[in-house]
Amino acid sequence: MAPIAAPATRLVPTGERYLDQLAHLVAEHGVAAFEGDIARLVVRLRAHGLCSPLVTLLADRDAPPIARERALGHLLGRLTEVEARRPSRVATSAA
Repeated sequence: MAPIAAPATRLVPTGERYLDQLAHLVAEHGVAAFEGDIARLVVRLRAHGLCSPLVTLLADRDAPPIARERALGHLLGRLTEVEARRPSRVATSAA
């Protein structure tokens, strides 16, 4: 199966599907191929209050790639949990 996007292609963040694509592409092509996406994800993680050593490790371009990839896996799981607990943005109509 061909990759969803070439390593040089910037993914467009669209929720859970984006995170799934990013995880698979990083697994296939390595974290260095998606530094821009990783940097945006680090900002998103910190905005959600996830300021752990794993976030610092993921943001550190000098850290070993395998360590960053493992941190990414753990953090994507945490981010998915945090976003699942957020209230829905769907507006309800008052009749």
